[in-house]
Amino acid sequence: LWIDASGRAADYEGDFNAAGQLVMEARTADASGALGRSRGTWTRNPDGTVRQVFESPGADGRWQVTFDGLYTRAAP
Repeated sequence: LWIDASGRAADYEGDFNAAGQLVMEARTADASGALGRSRGTWTRNPDGTVRQVFESPGADGRWQVTFDGLYTRAAP
């Protein structure tokens, strides 16, 4: 369950796919009660970084990227 600073809530469920990516989808609701959907995908890269991509359906119903981040380990 994720709740952001604006009051938007997302209840994610998912699992690892055949490619080893964690894929989770959620039904969402904003502070006014408007419903939506979200999908997050986490991919571990060979160099140890992790890519996180969030998507939501566009007007045409196809998933569109809303966030694309790359995480690296902090230097010791």
